[in-house]
Amino acid sequence: MCYSISAMKVWLIVGLLAAGLIAVLMAGEPNQTPQKADNHANPVSPPTPPTVVNNNYESPAESAKSDDNSPHWYTPLERSEWWLVVAAFLTLAVIWYQAREMASATNEMRESTRTVKEQLGVMERQTKAAEDAAETALLSAQAFINSERPWLLIPIENKIYDIQPPVIIERLPGTLSVLSSACAFGVKNYGRSPARIIESNLWMIRIGDASFPRLSVYEREGSVKIDYVVAPDATIPVSVRLEGGDGKLTIQEREAIDTGMNFLWLVGYLKYTDTFERREPPVYETRFCYRWMPSSYSVQEPFWLREGSSEYNRTT
Repeated sequence: MCYSISAMKVWLIVGLLAAGLIAVLMAGEPNQTPQKADNHANPVSPPTPPTVVNNNYESPAESAKSDDNSPHWYTPLERSEWWLVVAAFLTLAVIWYQAREMASATNEMRESTRTVKEQLGVMERQTKAAEDAAETALLSAQAFINSERPWLLIPIENKIYDIQPPVIIERLPGTLSVLSSACAFGVKNYGRSPARIIESNLWMIRIGDASFPRLSVYEREGSVKIDYVVAPDATIPVSVRLEGGDGKLTIQEREAIDTGMNFLWLVGYLKYTDTFERREPPVYETRFCYRWMPSSYSVQEPFWLREGSSEYNRTT
């Protein structure tokens, strides 16, 4: 399309130049009308016939006239119209050459552009294929890690979490004891690879109403940095001490818990990694929140009830 438009422009210019050349040639032809008028206005008397001596005699005027009228090789070149013709042909030749070169350059540019587009298309397809392959490899590796990673969870027995009832140590007047109220439970590795526990933060706290513990308890200081490996399908015991004071409750505080006036909460988290050799292994977390449900008219046997949203209970 670009080439056809360029060619049309070139030939339009050539046509205009040709039309101008014809107009110049027509304007350069001598006008014979004024000369005829001058001949009538100034009549010339006939020359006196010369005296003939012999048959080969020629008057000087006729001899000069004969010499002036004889054609020379450069006579056509003395007319300016022929120089215009030559210049016009040279101009046409230059224009034709330029048009041919422009057409050739346009074709080369078109071929080059098409080649570049094809190469870009090939590169885009190769890049897309490489990205797809990398994504597939990453997903495959992630799927393998997820299938082989460790999972630390609190076991469930008969639809109830396997957490022992809290052992409440009463604070009796006049007695000394190093014991404190606590709770014990087990953590099992349900994954296919060992789990390396690197941090733990566990509490058993007493709250005077049924409100949830604040989420800030998961972020507070007091975590324990450890390095303990749990084999697949193995269970480790965990003990949680009652927070606050000496870890003991008075008789009145225990009665408030048994009657539902106060509440015991078991909250905390475990952070662990896998044992695959990597520069920066991911850190997994098991977070939990349970409320102690004492015996009542609606509860025959006391147990720990899992409570709270994913902010309180989650596994990553």
